[in-house]
Amino acid sequence: MNISLILLVLSASVVAAPPPPVTPVKVQASTPALVSSKEALFRIPIPKRETWVWNLGSPGRQEYGWGVQVDVPGGARWLGVQVWHDQGGAPSKGPLAALVASGDVGVWPASEVDGPLLKGMLVTAEVQGTVLVLRVTDPGTLKALFSSRPATVRFVSHRGHGPLPDQHFTSERSQIIGLVYRD
Repeated sequence: MNISLILLVLSASVVAAPPPPVTPVKVQASTPALVSSKEALFRIPIPKRETWVWNLGSPGRQEYGWGVQVDVPGGARWLGVQVWHDQGGAPSKGPLAALVASGDVGVWPASEVDGPLLKGMLVTAEVQGTVLVLRVTDPGTLKALFSSRPATVRFVSHRGHGPLPDQHFTSERSQIIGLVYRD
């Protein structure tokens, strides 16, 4: 009789135990760096200006850049928008969307020591208010940049060279951002 009573108590305590709590990860539309099996999405805040001016300074020099540096096996990669002073281009001005549209969007080695240029990497850029949205949906680009599942990326913004050829970037900001993986 004592044995059946003990089994009853044990079985009742197992049934009564609550499951461990599960805390879901909230992914909001404002999450700055999000990677899934179908896309990578980066939201880079840009200072608000009514009018942007470009094609100043020395032709062939980079004037603006907004991007994401990703550390991958073989070297870091930079994906984003680079705006260069067009050779023979007249000074231009307009909204942020026009400035971004005048730039090059792509993936490049982050520095001269970060390996060769990766060909065929596809990135899109879109301005949403004061946010530059970079999106990667190409499966090959996703695999090349995120298959090693880096934990962080670095958002980089810089204002290009001054009007003289020997001047360097007049301002550069960077911030390490944690990647949120959803899959």
